[in-house]
Amino acid sequence: MGWQPEDIGAGIRFRPDPGSPLGVTAHFQAVPVTADPAEFISSVISTTFTVVQANEAESFQLFGDEALPDGHRQVEFIGRLDPDQPLAHVLAELWVESGVMVGLSLAAPVDNWLETLALWPLLMQGYETHDLAAARAALGLEYNHPSGSFGLTVPVTWGIVEEEENSVLFSDVSGEAQFQVSAAELNHLVTAQDLTEALNMAVGNPQALAGYQELERDTGSESEQRLVFENASDQGFYRTELRALAQGFTLFMTSFSAPPHDWELFRPAYDRFVSSLQLHGYAPLDEAAQDADPLLGIELGTPLWYVGRDGAVWVSAPIFNKRTRHLRDLTLAVNAYDEQHRLLGAESWRMQQKVLPSGGVGYMTLRLDKNVAAADKVKYVSVSAVDARDTRKPPPPAWGYEGGTATVNAKGDLVIEATVRNTGSGIRRAVYAVALLYNDAGDLVFARGQTQRLRRVVRPGKSINITLTVKGPMTDIASFDVVGEVPR
Repeated sequence: MGWQPEDIGAGIRFRPDPGSPLGVTAHFQAVPVTADPAEFISSVISTTFTVVQANEAESFQLFGDEALPDGHRQVEFIGRLDPDQPLAHVLAELWVESGVMVGLSLAAPVDNWLETLALWPLLMQGYETHDLAAARAALGLEYNHPSGSFGLTVPVTWGIVEEEENSVLFSDVSGEAQFQVSAAELNHLVTAQDLTEALNMAVGNPQALAGYQELERDTGSESEQRLVFENASDQGFYRTELRALAQGFTLFMTSFSAPPHDWELFRPAYDRFVSSLQLHGYAPLDEAAQDADPLLGIELGTPLWYVGRDGAVWVSAPIFNKRTRHLRDLTLAVNAYDEQHRLLGAESWRMQQKVLPSGGVGYMTLRLDKNVAAADKVKYVSVSAVDARDTRKPPPPAWGYEGGTATVNAKGDLVIEATVRNTGSGIRRAVYAVALLYNDAGDLVFARGQTQRLRRVVRPGKSINITLTVKGPMTDIASFDVVGEVPR
């Protein structure tokens, strides 16, 4: 035919010359692995109809929309595909093969349709597909974040704008619409309250957003919550849909933004992002697997250690209980090694709090005496779980932290004075208190835990002052928190 090919992102269009209203398009568009083929084709057709009606609603006429054998779909309509082109008559047949939507569409000015229609049987007769699976893979539309936290299928006309440690931002080629995914690992199972707070934090202060208007809010679910709003920005007026999703200990957020008048135009792409999104956060463990392995689901954070002024090696680590059961009698092994990876010394540590709840986080602190491991030879420390027992007893309410102060004494020790409140229903005589020390970046530097026998009985709802001393020298401490648990 001698027609010129033009790559349109979702296929190849052939025309006698650039700008001609006459054209044949060979469609090629990857379908998300989780998407229903028929629904995907419907979304593509719906997008086309939306564009046509946006260009000139009164001229749109639908002559046929028929489901054919083998999953084929044929549509015929009149509409203005391009505001600067004559009214077009269009006939298209689409289907999904090997994960790719393929097919042909023929478009011509209404006045020339009858003579152009004679091309249709010849085009369909000569149309062939070859190794679509390999061609689909070559497009590189399947995306997996480097962290391994999530993956999805990227629509053909979208690309990556920014990729960070725990997030990625995509944009349409026009720059008018954006889609973002982020993942945050919490130190407990994600709750409905976490989802609500995440949505509120993403919006910030609504009063500071020009033209802010909340359109929809769905915060009734423990696994997914949603917020839709509009506001003005330097780029214009935008509508945004936020979704917060819980996956075990991981909180995922998605954000889709587009101009309100183009929302339906970009909606199919958004639906493809969402339908293909695969979340790889922590999932609840199988009960039988937990029966077979009492340590399965007990995860330890990076060991934090330093050499105190007393010449001992002080070690701490967070403990994450990702089992579906509460824990008691957890035992950890702490080993110190030299530069040649030789074991210098070891100690065991037994959990100090009475119960570590499912989805909860605890903290260990251990002092390795210089007689156990020479501090000047220690290069690194390891912490591992040795034994644990499940319990059906519910964890007692934690102590409530009401506030405190931190000072450095003459010896260089960090002294924390804290007030804690008995939130339980019975009297208490002891507390397992943990001082959590953070640097400027908000990273945990050390956790100093200690079981203390209180100087008096504390009745329900009453408070008491306690003191926690962290052996110096401690540097780069910007803030602290205090956690109080009922000891064993």
